[in-house]
Amino acid sequence: MNSIENLKQYENSSAVDKVVGLAVEDSIAEQNLKKNFTPNFEIKNFAPKTLFQLTKSFPTAFYIRNDSVIVKFSGELPCSYVFFKTILEQ
Repeated sequence: MNSIENLKQYENSSAVDKVVGLAVEDSIAEQNLKKNFTPNFEIKNFAPKTLFQLTKSFPTAFYIRNDSVIVKFSGELPCSYVFFKTILEQ
């Protein structure tokens, strides 16, 4: 779950203003995630139908600026340094 560690880094380094995790409604899975990975970001739960309207691939990350999706990642999320140096500065 390197993507979770990378998400924590994004917010800790002030690379982004806020990280919000979106998850399928499953309190047991969320409890296990929090216990094993101690995310430092909010997790919002949604019904599967709602979440699958956004993506069918997990994990997926959206970089949003001014209410617009700038970049969508499916799969492994790069560390914040790589993201800003190789993707946003292109």
